[in-house]
Amino acid sequence: MRNHPTGNHPTARAVSRSDTSARSASLAHRALAAWNRFFFTEGSNRTLCLVRLLFGAVFVLRNTLYGGFHNPGNMKFEVPRHLYESRKDYTLAGNHAPVWGFGWLPIPSFDQLQLLEAVVVVLGAFFALGLFTRVVGPLVALGFAYIFFLSQFHYWHHAQCLLLVLLVLGFSPCADHYSLDALIRRYREGRPPPPRMILPKRLLQLTVSLIYSLTCIVKLNAGWFTGDILRVFESDGSIRGMWADAILSVVPLQAMSLGTIFVEGLLAFGLWFRKTRTLTVVSGVGLHLGIDMLMQVRTFSLQMFVLYFLFREERDPASDADPS
Repeated sequence: MRNHPTGNHPTARAVSRSDTSARSASLAHRALAAWNRFFFTEGSNRTLCLVRLLFGAVFVLRNTLYGGFHNPGNMKFEVPRHLYESRKDYTLAGNHAPVWGFGWLPIPSFDQLQLLEAVVVVLGAFFALGLFTRVVGPLVALGFAYIFFLSQFHYWHHAQCLLLVLLVLGFSPCADHYSLDALIRRYREGRPPPPRMILPKRLLQLTVSLIYSLTCIVKLNAGWFTGDILRVFESDGSIRGMWADAILSVVPLQAMSLGTIFVEGLLAFGLWFRKTRTLTVVSGVGLHLGIDMLMQVRTFSLQMFVLYFLFREERDPASDADPS
């Protein structure tokens, strides 16, 4: 009878394959469990509700003539703020150039668009207050999305951020706390809301990281490394405001440019970790305040400040069920 070396014995090979399959199955099981814990864990959604309140307020503010910190003495609060003030502007601004893939959208008349803008602002106020949120949330998100996709000329980074956040918040249970709906429910039912899946919060956290990752990556070029891009902004009048001269006399353009790249890279990942979170938030606030003092970015800085709350430590879910 032929003797098989131990490693080549059929039984040994079968055991080896069995061990490999078991390890693969165990790895896949752990990966799936980690995925489920990250996206589908149930718990308190107080942070999501707080973001709805604050982001809704910023959304309403965005639809006024709020101009940012760069010229605080020239703020005008007129509700609603219309994209086009006259029919001539509406005709010349390319409103018949919808975003690719959305050519099927019906084009409203000038009067219809202005009415829709007014309705969206009112619904945004209801959304911030958390009143009839299950109905108002989707209406705000879809109304703003419709306006956004009507024309490629409506594209701005802050508008894209608004759209992504509203689409997540609008279809999420974000009125369990800090809302009129929650007060009404407590009065009628006398009990706290049930635990919710963490999925909407995770999607918004990933949106924040994606925004900062992409903005950092596109700046990895010679124009930003040398600061030449900021010199172009300065020469064409994009950098302006009451703080511009004071800031530019202290901070060199190249240092400002490199600092922007570094902080955006830090924000893409540092918000996720407790040890780096405080430094990252402080750096992000400083970055956006600096940008807002120099350039007209409207509510983009305020939007990102609100989204930083998504990364705060959540309360123990058990405390929501505590009658005290």
